[in-house]
Amino acid sequence: MIRVATAPMNWNSDDLPDLRPEIPIGQVLAEIVEAGYEGTEYGTGLPADPKALRAILADGIHTLARACEPLGVRLAVHPHAGFYVETRAEVETLFNVTDAKALGLCVDAGHLVYGGADPVEVVETYGPRVRYVHIKDVNPRILALSTQNGLGFLGALRSYIFCDLGRGCVDLGRFMGALHKVNYSGWMVIEQDTSPKSPLETARANRRYLKETFGL
Repeated sequence: MIRVATAPMNWNSDDLPDLRPEIPIGQVLAEIVEAGYEGTEYGTGLPADPKALRAILADGIHTLARACEPLGVRLAVHPHAGFYVETRAEVETLFNVTDAKALGLCVDAGHLVYGGADPVEVVETYGPRVRYVHIKDVNPRILALSTQNGLGFLGALRSYIFCDLGRGCVDLGRFMGALHKVNYSGWMVIEQDTSPKSPLETARANRRYLKETFGL
């Protein structure tokens, strides 16, 4: 069973805090419910201090996994634009040096496309490690400006690189098919970081798309 959630990022962007006036968290949660979502994810950042960051990263993946196991918590890495794990090759490198039981994968269709990967191929290759899903669509025109003309990721966000589901270049039909083939069961988070429309209007449109197209 796939369950559908969204993220507070859609209302208050960590990447572009000046994009719009901050929306109070109470309103964010109320609109998540109003838009028809079953849940949300908790969006916190890693420590800014290098020493604190280093203490929880090195071979900390396996240490952290062992510490989380009694709590029923499993780890998953989220390949992300501007992150140390962004490209397809970087995903492969990380997974080659980590235990599959310790570290899973958060598949983010949009960020994988931005990093030059095919999200369908990633799901097919690492199916057993897929523990979490961010479903996104990508505006190909803005992607080209970002990757070829130096627009950069933050500029791409301001230009609304992540468009409403079904309106971009991600083959969402094949993506959903790949998840089905690997028997994915868990949360699917709609995370459209920026939109020219209001967060609530965007949330409703994306929720409607999943229902009408895939019955979710």
